[in-house]
Amino acid sequence: ELVEDVDFSTLTDGLRIKRASNTTGTIYQEVRWKFAASEPVFSWTFDSTLQLSDHIVDGASFGARHTRDAIPSNNHTRIFTWAWTGKGSIRGFCYGNSVEGINNNDPNTFMWERTSERHATPYTEVYVRE
Repeated sequence: ELVEDVDFSTLTDGLRIKRASNTTGTIYQEVRWKFAASEPVFSWTFDSTLQLSDHIVDGASFGARHTRDAIPSNNHTRIFTWAWTGKGSIRGFCYGNSVEGINNNDPNTFMWERTSERHATPYTEVYVRE
């Protein structure tokens, strides 16, 4: 069941994002999004810029960000969720431009790219625990 209308700032673990970090799906990156107290109601529309109190990538904290574009750097630590035209307006938990995927629009890869735009869109799982 999908969670909706929950005060995510009260969740101890925040939102867990597990996304592929290679094309075969054998290596994954762990991200935690901790929501700011100013965001009382969670929404699955991440590009609506929900405020985060912390953006944690593989255990390293990058501080306050937002869900539309958590960009400490334009690399593997970045997650952007908005519908960028360079990806055909397809949303996902995209990496920064230093992370390439397979640029042949192959639906079987774990690091998808529409063409050669870089900013791989990885296979991603999202976990919520109350």
